Amino acid sequence: MKTTTTAAMMFLGCLAAASGQGPLTPPSSTPAPAMKTLQEIWDKLGELGERVPRMTPRTAT
Repeated sequence: MKTTTTAAMMFLGCLAAASGQGPLTPPSSTPAPAMKTLQEIWDKLGELGERVPRMTPRTAT
């Protein structure tokens, strides 16, 4: 009896997990770009480098 109840609970749990994944249809709009090119990153680093003052290393005295 306990084995049958445990098996039924496991079956129902797996059934609920399998059906709760949501719709599989893709969105109708075009996807936004997910990655930046290396040139875009390099340009952004150049902009930040111009705004941030250069730090000079401290020497121990």
